[in-house]
Amino acid sequence: MPDWTVKDIPPQTGRIAVITGANSGIGYEAAKALAGAGAKVIIASRNEKKGSEALAKIRAATSGADVAFEPLDLASLDLGRAHGRSHRSLRAAHRSAHQQCRRHGHS
Repeated sequence: MPDWTVKDIPPQTGRIAVITGANSGIGYEAAKALAGAGAKVIIASRNEKKGSEALAKIRAATSGADVAFEPLDLASLDLGRAHGRSHRSLRAAHRSAHQQCRRHGHS
């Protein structure tokens, strides 16, 4: 697929991408591309300053980008548990919304 570009990414509206290492390099490029395709992108990183800089650059490059920063230190068990609880809450909200859509005849 030598001709593939980020323009070939299908619409990602309604999807959430959590990307570690999105402060720079390939993680940053992936975050920018997914935000450009409509995904909500969460940059998970230990360094809040670099995360904020990456957010600003993505927002400047991608009009309407839905990006956020979440502190994440994979060596910290407390943060890991907090993210797990947050993920479970998000999953429960998604299930509830999906069930409501199905009740109203939407897939």
